[in-house]
Amino acid sequence: MPADEGRRRGDGVSIRQAVPLKRIQTCIGGRPRQAWLLRASLLAGALALAALLVACIPSAVERPAGAGPLRYRDEVFSGVTVTGDLQYGSAANLANEAVALRLDLYEPAGDTATKRPAVIWVHGGGYTEGDKSLGPAAILSARFAKLGYVAVSINYRLLAPARCDAASGIPAECLNAAVEAVRD
Repeated sequence: MPADEGRRRGDGVSIRQAVPLKRIQTCIGGRPRQAWLLRASLLAGALALAALLVACIPSAVERPAGAGPLRYRDEVFSGVTVTGDLQYGSAANLANEAVALRLDLYEPAGDTATKRPAVIWVHGGGYTEGDKSLGPAAILSARFAKLGYVAVSINYRLLAPARCDAASGIPAECLNAAVEAVRD
């Protein structure tokens, strides 16, 4: 009996022969099913993360009621003073050479307060790439400084030999890089 023809069991349910795995793989783009599911899972995770980030950005969060402008809720400062490349430590890189650990400091321009809460941003990049002055870390640091916070965007040692993400697996080197970044 051909694979696409069904037969009937005694209770009237149609039974089909098993379809070979190779045929299933061809039906989903010629890739093994596991790779297809992994890509779908990564896409779903990325979309969920994007939705979470949008919800956390101050302009996307509903403002509490009350007369304004209020420090830490509203933009009460029009300018930001950025002090870049302040060294906060040093540590060995993959070649066992000392590297300076640096941060960028964002403060509200003209602020006279001496005690302010701080927000610390750590850039992404899978412990192989990225920089404190690029992407969301820099944008959000400036935004929070206009609200009255002190914002700090840091660099950490890039210790992983290959990108650390679900697509490439999470080898021990990635876990070690994460632990060392926390120590930085």
